[in-house]
Amino acid sequence: MLFSEFQDILQELNTGATNPNYIGGILKLVLGKISRHKLPSRVKLANITTSGATSFNLNTLVTDFIDFKTQIGEGNKDRCIYFYQSSSLPFDLPLVNNSRFVDHTEGGYATLIGRTLKISLPSGMTVPANIYFPYYSKYLVLDDDGVTEKEKPENSNDTIISPSEFDDILIDGVLLYISRKEKEDSEYAKNVQEWEKRVQELVFLM
Repeated sequence: MLFSEFQDILQELNTGATNPNYIGGILKLVLGKISRHKLPSRVKLANITTSGATSFNLNTLVTDFIDFKTQIGEGNKDRCIYFYQSSSLPFDLPLVNNSRFVDHTEGGYATLIGRTLKISLPSGMTVPANIYFPYYSKYLVLDDDGVTEKEKPENSNDTIISPSEFDDILIDGVLLYISRKEKEDSEYAKNVQEWEKRVQELVFLM
C-alpha cells in the first residue's frame, strides 16, 4: 500500500478530519509494534564481513535487526549463526547466553549482549571471512526509490510492505493513537491491549 493511499483511507475513516502532520511518526510507532512480533515475511539474511574480528555491533552492521531467526541446520541442529571454510557445508555456532558462552572455553559458540554479537571458535580454527545469520527485520517501509527499506514513510510514493493481512490492524492502530487524547487512561490501555492481542494472533496464524 502506498503511503498516499494509506493517508486517504485514514482520513476517510477518521470522519474526514485532516490527518495530523505527525502521522508519519505515529505510523512509525505502530509499524514498530507490529514488527516486534517478528513477521515471517520479514526474515532476511545478514552477511557480515569479519575482518578478523570476533565481536560485532549489530546497531551499525545490521541496523534493522530485531532478533535471530533460528532454523534447522545440518544434523538436525539449530542453526543461527554460521559460516563456511574449506567445506561446502556450513559450520554452525549455537547461540547461548553469556554465562554459557564464557564457560565453554573450547569455543564454537555465539552470544548476544545487548546489540553486540560475539563469537568464539574452536582451537585451531581461524576467524572466517564472513558470518551469516537469518534475522527478523524491523523495516516495514520501502522508499520510493524501490530499493531502500526504512522505519517510516516520508514520501507519498513510499510503500508500506507489511503483509496486506495487516492493513486493518495497521489502520486501527494509527486511529487508536490519534484518538489518545479523547480517551480515559483505563479505556485507552484496554484498547491498546486488545490491539496488541490482535497483532499477536494474526502473526501466529501466518
